Amino acid sequence: RTDRRRGMTRVLARLGRWPRSLQGRLVMWLLPLQLLTTAGLAWLFAGNYAETVYHFMDGQMQALAQSNATRSCASLAEPMPQLVPEAVREGGEFVVQVWCARDPSLHISGLTSATVPLQPTPGWHEQTAAGENWHVFTAPAGSGEVRVQVLQSQFFRSLEVGGRSFFASLVGLLLL
Repeated sequence: RTDRRRGMTRVLARLGRWPRSLQGRLVMWLLPLQLLTTAGLAWLFAGNYAETVYHFMDGQMQALAQSNATRSCASLAEPMPQLVPEAVREGGEFVVQVWCARDPSLHISGLTSATVPLQPTPGWHEQTAAGENWHVFTAPAGSGEVRVQVLQSQFFRSLEVGGRSFFASLVGLLLL
């Protein structure tokens, strides 16, 4: 009977029961710890990465708004080059909207389907227009003739951060 029990113990150990060797027990204890550590690091990385990327993209939006703030109302007669909607949504291209301060009905946009109205207060806003969510920067009204607003798709912002943080967390899993 003793030989039979030893044989059964070996079979059960191979079928997923707790390993008998010290090495096997250490591996079974460290594996969940490694997975939890990887998940925690991925979560921390995603938060820090999101903050860094959002800050960078926000700086780009502000710079683009400032460079367009030097325009005149007369320059609004010339149409702005139109962006491809897929490039805006999935590629993260910025949409510039410019309004004449004297005549708000006179405005141009880099994407005519982006119907985000001019925000009354300068700064950062989140808007929904035509079923699309937008991250909006409205430049402060200066001494110039125009008001400028820059848009970026929220879909792109979340896709960019989510996708990159997922791939970065794969490094931890590959170390297993």
